[in-house]
Amino acid sequence: GGGARLSKQLRYCHNVIKELFHKRHQGFAWPFYQPVNTEALGLQDYNDIIRKPMDLGTVRDNLDSGVYQTAQEFTADVTLIFQNCYKYNPPNHDVVNYCKQLQEVFEVQIAGLPDDDG
Repeated sequence: GGGARLSKQLRYCHNVIKELFHKRHQGFAWPFYQPVNTEALGLQDYNDIIRKPMDLGTVRDNLDSGVYQTAQEFTADVTLIFQNCYKYNPPNHDVVNYCKQLQEVFEVQIAGLPDDDG
């Protein structure tokens, strides 16, 4: 470990997560910045329904600490945030609307992922 050169793709992922935390998106992105506070929100069944909770803060920490070896792993975890939201919440819920907006931003960003030339 240590001092491993980040691939071009993983460097790009850092920029993507930075963009998702940008204040221009925070009006709809804020619910996804930290783990769902199931206790405060009274969501007793959340952990029964959602097997692997995920949030942007956790993704950013994972990225910073080298958990992801590939951009695919990064993308899988971000996608999981959206899937969890759609799975748990009724389709007309505000947070689902926020999630769709966030997903749109993410998909535009990740579409620009560079080819990795090693």
